[in-house]
Amino acid sequence: MIVTLDDVSHQLHLHTEGRLLDHDNPLSKNDVVDLMVELLEDDVVESEYQMKSTNGAHERLSWLGKDFKLRLKATYAAEEDRNDDEMF
Repeated sequence: MIVTLDDVSHQLHLHTEGRLLDHDNPLSKNDVVDLMVELLEDDVVESEYQMKSTNGAHERLSWLGKDFKLRLKATYAAEEDRNDDEMF
């Protein structure tokens, strides 16, 4: 089975359009930390650690997977709470 970027986009409800990588204007590590904090709601210290541990302006896939699982659990818990509230 092959998973495409389009598959991921649909599953995660992420809008993917335009150039995936723009090496003409690479982001600095500080820019990436700012984006991680803003878009992924990551902690500044954790984001800076990721930049240092990967030796580049990117995230480890394992970290993103853990973050996604935590967000998924929170979403399920919120849905269960909403369903419990609707019963009464």
